[in-house]
Amino acid sequence: GDTVLKEAAKNLKSTVRYDDIIGRLGGDEFGMFFQCEIRYFDSVVRKISNAMNFELEGVQITCSIGSSHVSGAAFEYSDIFDLADEALSDAKEEKGTYRLVSK
Repeated sequence: GDTVLKEAAKNLKSTVRYDDIIGRLGGDEFGMFFQCEIRYFDSVVRKISNAMNFELEGVQITCSIGSSHVSGAAFEYSDIFDLADEALSDAKEEKGTYRLVSK
């Protein structure tokens, strides 16, 4: 449990830039806020996914990613989070995948 979370946090931290925001939301869920143009989104998520899918003590660890992209309007973090949480619920239906909700 804790060993997996520590390794996941270390791996996630290795993928972020200085001004990105990451944190553990609870249980086995992490949150991340970052800015990028939608055209780069796929490669950023692939980088995160590669870092978060790893083997530890002979056990394969996978992750599901829910993400949201907003542009053109003012949004609160809670709105962005809710969109990402909705996408995560969809992604968890298939292990090791990600879903994007764009508004």
